[in-house]
Amino acid sequence: MAIVTDTDGNQILEFIVSKSPVIPPNDKDIPLTFCLIVVVYQDNILLIFNPTRKTWEIPGGGIINGETPESAVLRELKEESGQILKAASYKGMLKWKFHDSGKVEFAALYYGELTQLAPFEFNEESGGILLWDGTTPVIPISPINHKLIELGRML
Repeated sequence: MAIVTDTDGNQILEFIVSKSPVIPPNDKDIPLTFCLIVVVYQDNILLIFNPTRKTWEIPGGGIINGETPESAVLRELKEESGQILKAASYKGMLKWKFHDSGKVEFAALYYGELTQLAPFEFNEESGGILLWDGTTPVIPISPINHKLIELGRML
């Protein structure tokens, strides 16, 4: 049973707390392909507007060959939001099932806190940023992103 499912049918199947982003031995055939980060600035959560999916979400994206998951998530954060963190705190592995392909992949989840906010420039990956207080209704934001924020902040 899934932890959470979004309106497109994508699912987080499992969240595995671990000390480093290593695929569990019983899932060695499932690749670690992407990473996500919950970023907080002055008690607000940084969201980016994904113009492709037309939804607010936490930053993240694919891991390029040769990159560590942490360097990938820091790169994605900068590309999507213009924000720079020197390091991120690893939280755990997400076992993710994509509805459209049926593929199961792993994602590494990170957390970071900004001490200052850099200016945002519109780009092809992001149509804006939002500092969200966590309670004010934000539309559209998927149930998966709500769960990711909860997981990233609680551990």
